Amino acid sequence: MGAEINLQALDSDYDEFVRLVFSTGKSAIYKDEYHNLLSYTHVELSCLTAEYNKNTSFYLEKALELVNKQIEFVEQQMFAEQTGIDCPLKPNTKRLRWTGKLLDYVEWVYALHEILNLNGGRVKLKTLFDVFNRVFGIKVKDFSQYFRNIRTRKKGDRTTLLDMQKQLLTERMEEADNKPSQK
Repeated sequence: MGAEINLQALDSDYDEFVRLVFSTGKSAIYKDEYHNLLSYTHVELSCLTAEYNKNTSFYLEKALELVNKQIEFVEQQMFAEQTGIDCPLKPNTKRLRWTGKLLDYVEWVYALHEILNLNGGRVKLKTLFDVFNRVFGIKVKDFSQYFRNIRTRKKGDRTTLLDMQKQLLTERMEEADNKPSQK
């Protein structure tokens, strides 16, 4: 027979764990160190969850959920500090994936930067790439090399993605114009 489980003690220990997680986060000088501590805690809790009975694993799963939410929160803060832009993407949010060519992606981000419609034209190109890399779940670090490749295209064919977008959008509008309006 296993040892008796003191649910009151488990409840008290869980409350103490929550207090420690939040107080450590508030007093943390470096977010990356706090993030590392949370990640380590996540691994340890994940390993423990499989080893314990139903009552105990309930508290471990609650603790694991708390740690996951704190990791998400700290990652959002770190991203906002690095880029100056708050981009709160939750892990359970269905993410967009860029499925086209990376060269087209770079062309698209450069075009957005040139139109000056973001932050009143005061956003850095690197910041745009940081944000959209996160949104689309890709990493394009050396975007200037891709841009050099775009610049080597023949005159008239330099903005292939933008040209295709314009053509497809124009065709869609023409199709809509030709359909009888539904009243």
